Amino acid sequence: MKQPLATVLDPVVISSEARLPAGYSTRTLHSRRYKGVCLSYKFTEMSDIDFSELSGNLSEHVVVDVRNRNEVEDNGQIPGSHCIPLPELETAMDLSEEDFESKYGFSKPSTSTSIVTHCMKGGRARRAGDIFKSKGYQARVYEGSFTDWKAKGGDVAPGKP
Repeated sequence: MKQPLATVLDPVVISSEARLPAGYSTRTLHSRRYKGVCLSYKFTEMSDIDFSELSGNLSEHVVVDVRNRNEVEDNGQIPGSHCIPLPELETAMDLSEEDFESKYGFSKPSTSTSIVTHCMKGGRARRAGDIFKSKGYQARVYEGSFTDWKAKGGDVAPGKP
């Protein structure tokens, strides 16, 4: 298993004089939008899962595919995975068990269920993992996501968004 990685939650703009609360560290961003802005980030620990561990224990996890429905339909999916597009995820996890199952076609996972998130390459999967963690779920991220799954010869089921 890979070492737990820190993932970003709650970006907050700070001054250079500010004292950071416990669990925060600073990064200076160099994107066009935030060039040179110093932000603080709160990190949560989340461990990744790799192809061999996931493929060998697929039935032990609820695998949540956070790609858009058209991506799942066009490219297929990891067998047994469930599509909840990232823009819907936070609202989905706030639904009642009955409404969740009616909308997504599977039982809403409990907070003790092992959830693995994936997307096409990994970025959205990490954000989904943060959402699950913020709601008290046990989430892991398949960092290589669907691209890695296919490259390593994983079975691909027809996409059912």
